[in-house]
Amino acid sequence: MSKQRQGREMKSGATVIALRIGAAGLAYALVVVLARWLTAEDFGHYSMIISVMTITAFVARLGADIGVVRFLGLYRANGQADLAEGLVRTATRAVIGLSVTIGLIASVAAWFWPGLSDKPFPYIVSALLVFPAFTLTDVMSGVLRSYGENVSALAPKDIYWRVATVVVAGVVVLLALPEGTALTVLMAGSGISLMVLTFLQYRKQAALRLRRDGKITQIRTDIPAWTASAKHLLVGSFARNAARTFDVLLVGALLSVPLAGAYFAVSRTAELLGFMLSALNMIVGPTVARGTAEGRIEETQRKLSLLAVFLLATSAALMLAFIFFGRTILALMDPDFVQAYPALLILSLGQCVNVFVGSSGVVLNMTGHERVSARVQLITMPVSLILLAIFTPLFGLNGTALASTIGISIWNIWLWIEVLRLTPYDPSILGVRWLFRKGGRRTADDSTAGGERG
Repeated sequence: MSKQRQGREMKSGATVIALRIGAAGLAYALVVVLARWLTAEDFGHYSMIISVMTITAFVARLGADIGVVRFLGLYRANGQADLAEGLVRTATRAVIGLSVTIGLIASVAAWFWPGLSDKPFPYIVSALLVFPAFTLTDVMSGVLRSYGENVSALAPKDIYWRVATVVVAGVVVLLALPEGTALTVLMAGSGISLMVLTFLQYRKQAALRLRRDGKITQIRTDIPAWTASAKHLLVGSFARNAARTFDVLLVGALLSVPLAGAYFAVSRTAELLGFMLSALNMIVGPTVARGTAEGRIEETQRKLSLLAVFLLATSAALMLAFIFFGRTILALMDPDFVQAYPALLILSLGQCVNVFVGSSGVVLNMTGHERVSARVQLITMPVSLILLAIFTPLFGLNGTALASTIGISIWNIWLWIEVLRLTPYDPSILGVRWLFRKGGRRTADDSTAGGERG
């Protein structure tokens, strides 16, 4: 690799990390602000709305947010701009159509079936204004990242939208709106701002692709390949995040809505342990997709190993902070949240396992093993959900946290084992050993990278 290209990639990686650190800080600040400013009931409903949107968005995206990164990396490496254009157009139309349809169905259900919630209007507003943009923005982000444009890919949702939501929340507090109305106005303002930002993202990626690839007069599609990949990515994404969101919903349904808010705050605090992994995955996806396509296996593994070192340092520091200052952190949001401190420690253990295995799921998806990734996650999802349903009513928040930790640990370790079996990479903390060894590393020919086994 040329020094110029290496310099560009380092700069790009630093930008992504900076953006994701800022995003993690803002996301957590938003949780703190809303927990302090909203009533316990409204914050509980906000937590449940975000959880419902998060898990439903994985269905509405159709795996396109991950699929565009994988296929665009391949098409760019092979100079197939016509296929790249066809992919982006197809993915955009499909995701917009499905997300709008789901939003309308959810709104009608909330309106005619008031038993779903004692506060239907915030849910309806969220389904119509927030959800479609919430879904599409990640697909636009995947396209932009595939073309090396990280700021416009990540900043709209991760930075600008969260700042806008905090501003809207401040206005709601200043107006002293009553409970229920305050949450409705908050979700409306948040949704409108995200819609504007997503539209600007769409315009940005269209202009960027025109500049890089030129005007495409005749597009090509590969629907069979995209569909085959998308169904596995969709199942994998849904399964991977089901327990993460269903735990909040189960707490709200089986315990109480205010406790759902407390658990949501604790869960998001524990996830700070994995925020750096989430940030680095934004780099890992395009890097592994293109590096594997171009046969740069050793170079790609070295990057994964360097990232593992960074992950170890950051996660260790945060874990110590949670152990010694966890109660203080929770008290900043609401003194009542301190009772959930044991749940914070339990959830943190699961996040430590997540950090240990590194970007295993991303590596599988980017090397053509999305079917294996989906299978692992689909098998482990019922285990997590069954444990959640049993432990939550028996042991309260601590039981929910324990069930989530067991589930996330099982599927992370299993994914890592599959990465070692099927690809030439080791993205885990143990992969650091390849920084100190020369030679002896497997090549793409020695594994099934880029294809299925079995």
